[in-house]
Amino acid sequence: MDMRYQILKRQMPMQKLFFFSKSEVLYQMTCVFCQRFMPADGDEGLEQMRHSVKVGMKNIIDGIEYRSASVEECIKLLKDAEASVQELRKGFEGYLVSRGLSVWGSSHAKYLSMKEYCRSHSEVEDYKQYFEKWTDEEMANTALTFCYMTDSLLRRHLTKLEADLLAQEKAKESVASNRVEGANGIEKELERLRKENERLKKLLREYGISIK
Repeated sequence: MDMRYQILKRQMPMQKLFFFSKSEVLYQMTCVFCQRFMPADGDEGLEQMRHSVKVGMKNIIDGIEYRSASVEECIKLLKDAEASVQELRKGFEGYLVSRGLSVWGSSHAKYLSMKEYCRSHSEVEDYKQYFEKWTDEEMANTALTFCYMTDSLLRRHLTKLEADLLAQEKAKESVASNRVEGANGIEKELERLRKENERLKKLLREYGISIK
């Protein structure tokens, strides 16, 4: 996955990769969170979180790779990724609530500084130093913030893709319509010429001019 990620970063402008970079941080953060805080004995919540983040990341990578070949397939994959991110968010919220920990809101003392840091830092290297230091409450709330940001960035990207696809479809419809109108115009012109030819033949016959 890391190699594909680096290849995609080289191929696409960075401003189009914000949701991708955020999802990469979320992927690594979730993996460490599960290792540190979730039970390793087949816990259902653990398996669901691991599955959601893995599938979400794969769909994002596949969606970006598909974009040049099929916008429709890209949109489908990124929507699937968005659904996985939303499932992951529920997993982190469920973890906090079930253990009586706080889901940080705007009134929490650490919320604004955490949100600002997450907004301005989008690389895994920015967070590795904290992965082994954060408490489960700190890490889960940071991951929740990343879920919301990734979801929002994906939605914006999808909105643009859907607008581009609609424009393409309208352009195709316009071309097809012009072709039909062009074909109809040719048929009308041929019909007009046939009638004019018959009129001229009739006129020549009236003047006694033989026509083969």
